[in-house]
Amino acid sequence: MKYRGAGPEWFGPVVGTLSVSLTLYLISLVYNNSIIFRIGSYVYYLDLFIFFFVLVSLFYYYISGNGNIIDDSFNIQKFPFFGFIGILYFALAFFFYAYIGINRDIAFIMLYLYYFFYAYMVILNLLLSYRIYTGAIKYENIAYTSLIPIISLAGNIILSSILMPPTLDYFINYRDILISMYMLIMAGTGIAVLQFIFIGNISIMAHMNNGRQKAPATMIPLGASSMIAINLLFMPIFNKLKIFYVPEYLAVDVSTMLWGFEVLSFLTGLVMAIFHFRNKPSVATWAYVFPSGISTFANYLLYIETGLQLFKYSILIISIGVYGLYIYSLKNTFIIIKNALKNS
Repeated sequence: MKYRGAGPEWFGPVVGTLSVSLTLYLISLVYNNSIIFRIGSYVYYLDLFIFFFVLVSLFYYYISGNGNIIDDSFNIQKFPFFGFIGILYFALAFFFYAYIGINRDIAFIMLYLYYFFYAYMVILNLLLSYRIYTGAIKYENIAYTSLIPIISLAGNIILSSILMPPTLDYFINYRDILISMYMLIMAGTGIAVLQFIFIGNISIMAHMNNGRQKAPATMIPLGASSMIAINLLFMPIFNKLKIFYVPEYLAVDVSTMLWGFEVLSFLTGLVMAIFHFRNKPSVATWAYVFPSGISTFANYLLYIETGLQLFKYSILIISIGVYGLYIYSLKNTFIIIKNALKNS
């Protein structure tokens, strides 16, 4: 059989596997368990391999002519998945720091790549907004997957949170760098909030009108809401830089309100997954996994800020849900690959 490569939608398993590593990492911190931490690191190394395999497969997919990148960039069903590349860099770099550690030189390399991928995500969101505003994308085709580039842009906080003081002080004497990163955090959060409201409303209306929305995509708003909460909860930490000032109580209060929406979205997505369990296998089921993983991070930050046991148990409960959804998505992926081999 001739290998055809992989389209951008195959970044779903990469983000899903990374979500498993994230939940293990957070559980190891909350329950102070070094064994779980080590398991999480092994999952991270596995995910690095999967990421590079999918990335090479993506290049081959387009270079070999099996896919057309221009056509896919105008395809609302595929275009948003290019956004996974940005958040994967932010998250993989974060876990490189968490599991391996970095020095000054690596920190500067991460910083330069941070600016590059932030610009990449801005361009994706610009193209998405332009095509929606101009009607290049038909209203009935807009889906929750359109939120992926928005989530990825706001996801820059995952990396910037460790590059900025107090986590690391490599850039403490480079105030221009600190100001630029904080400005990008603020801008990314603002874009995410308003685009989430705008595109989210269009997506649900399109779904209600024609019913074409895929069930797994119903979990994506959970990821958007959680990412906004993560940004808010990190902002008070940077108050010591005296660039902007975000009251800690305000960040916690608003994030707790968003937590209510996250719980509702998680339960809705879980029910959808149960009732669509016997549906035709699709790589889209990975859309159940990564938003839930992001939610555990938001719960962890709320637990750190408030000390409430509710958030501690939420991390564990949602993580169990992530593992179940991961196994379900992995099973579907193997069936898809098996069928492709059988039909070749």
